[in-house]
Amino acid sequence: MPSPASIDLPQSFGPPASGVTSVGPEDFLAKLLNPSRLASLAATGLMDSEAEAAFDRFTRLVAKWLGVPSAVVSLVDDRRLFIKSGFGLGELSTEQRTVPFSHSVCQYGVATGEPLIVMDAREHPWLRENLAVTELGVVAYAGVPLVSPEQEVLGMLCAVDVRPRAWTDDDVAVLRELASMVGTEIELRARVRALKVAQATSDENRTLLRSVLDCMDDSVVVRSHEGKVVLRNAAAEREWREQLGEGSVKAELFYPDGSTPMPFPDSPSMRALRGESVHDLEVVRRIPGKPEQSFRVNSAPIFNQAGEIRASVSVMRDSTAARLARGALARSVSLFRTVVRNLPNGAVLLFDQNLRYLMADGESLLASIGLRSQDVVGKTLFDIVPLERMELMSSQYRRVLAGESLTLEVVRDHLTFALNLVPVRDEHGVITAGMALVYDVTVHKQTEASLRKQAEEIRSLSIRDELSGLYNRRGFLELARQQIKLADRSGRPALLFFVDLNGMKLINDQLGHDEGDRALCETAEVLRAAFRASDVIGRLGGDEFVALLPDASEAQIELFSQRIQRELADRNDRPDRCFQLSASIGGTAYDPNSPETIEALLAKADALMYEQKRMRGDSRRSPVPLSPPPKSQPPARESRAPARS
Repeated sequence: MPSPASIDLPQSFGPPASGVTSVGPEDFLAKLLNPSRLASLAATGLMDSEAEAAFDRFTRLVAKWLGVPSAVVSLVDDRRLFIKSGFGLGELSTEQRTVPFSHSVCQYGVATGEPLIVMDAREHPWLRENLAVTELGVVAYAGVPLVSPEQEVLGMLCAVDVRPRAWTDDDVAVLRELASMVGTEIELRARVRALKVAQATSDENRTLLRSVLDCMDDSVVVRSHEGKVVLRNAAAEREWREQLGEGSVKAELFYPDGSTPMPFPDSPSMRALRGESVHDLEVVRRIPGKPEQSFRVNSAPIFNQAGEIRASVSVMRDSTAARLARGALARSVSLFRTVVRNLPNGAVLLFDQNLRYLMADGESLLASIGLRSQDVVGKTLFDIVPLERMELMSSQYRRVLAGESLTLEVVRDHLTFALNLVPVRDEHGVITAGMALVYDVTVHKQTEASLRKQAEEIRSLSIRDELSGLYNRRGFLELARQQIKLADRSGRPALLFFVDLNGMKLINDQLGHDEGDRALCETAEVLRAAFRASDVIGRLGGDEFVALLPDASEAQIELFSQRIQRELADRNDRPDRCFQLSASIGGTAYDPNSPETIEALLAKADALMYEQKRMRGDSRRSPVPLSPPPKSQPPARESRAPARS
């Protein structure tokens, strides 16, 4: 049974606070004020709405099943909490249903997006000073977020008690189930509201559509499935009155050749009524006593929900000027072709305002992409270009026809082409067409790639130690600085090891420099085996080696030191050796919270290595040769690099 005690809300909270308190989970203010969340909440239309029985039913169920005196469906915006339904709170006035954040517990659950389960709010760090606890008497609280279809938290479904309570898993499960139902109810309200808004704006949209159509220079005509005109814009009324049967003089239509009549059943709009989509068809129109006109026509069927053709729509654009321009261009094609055919490794394409190719020459290049000039001339860009590139290419062609000059690079299969697009102007400066100059630059690109590869190889040689294969001083410092920057950005630690090969001079003096080189190479192999593939290992010069280990902590210094010593011991245990390897090791940690340069780290690790050498007596434990050098070996010479003893 519910507890007899309940929450008493004051008659008025005063004006809502302009902001929220600063106590709460991390970033909770930003989450409360998230624009996406607030937009989802506004779309429900429930803020400041009247009480509804559907929501009251849920709060009654919460109170009954959980045995609490009060239950609330709350919605939280950027200024306040709104009680959509409250059980056990008495009759709430409009003022009482609007609760400032100073008296709100639900805001914290909204901010975290997780259930907020509190046994005693008087001891909770976020809630103990909240006025809902100190003034209204809220003690125990269990709330589950109300989530929109967009996964935005709108509010909470909560149970409240005035005495401490240990909430059970069953209590939370009940709240989750009911919160899901409340969320569904909110979603239904939002959808109904959206439908009402859409219905209210439908007439306005129809009027707007008519206004847009009337502003178009293109003619737009819609025919019903019986072939009757049911809609036309102002341009169609002006341009096609005779063809639509309202003029005193009948217009005649012809195919693009200008001599073959086009019967009405074969017109684009009637073909669309038979299910055909007509794209960019040129139609010639003659009206007695008027100049001949040309139009580019697009027609398509209009289907109902059952998939049946109910009408057709046709869009017609006057292309008379373009047709005349094509004629003028055609008269100069012969001369132009002579020039084009002398272009090495290239082709020229000429296109008009409707993106129709008027000329194509450069058979060798066209053949390399599977085309012939006769396959291109008379076709539009849409007939030639693959669907996935059509939108991009048509946009670029139209930019050229608007006056731009473009230089592009196109890769097709294994070939690379340079494409120059330029506008073609008449003697008055008017753009009449566009020209595409295409060159095969595949060999040029291959040469560039080869040069880049050679440059990379040369650079690799400049940062590698020729003897050991490790990075040299330059290469190590360059890569180490990059790793330090990454550590600073990610906040992850790193380690730097300084390794000195002991007794290098003794090996050189007694066994010769070939064995000395072998000792350096073996040390490099030891370090590769001891460290990770992601670590940066280098030889600074002589017998000095370094390694930078990203994402490694100070606690791992001893681990890696032991791995180095173990690898050295494994080497020394092999038979038939002329010498034994020994190394002094210094390791230091890099803390991204206290940034320092790679040079400073090297100095630290070097000092630690010398300290180890001094404390362990490594300088006195230089490796002693186990056998004399081979007889064929030349006499000892000066060391190739200074070595520390």
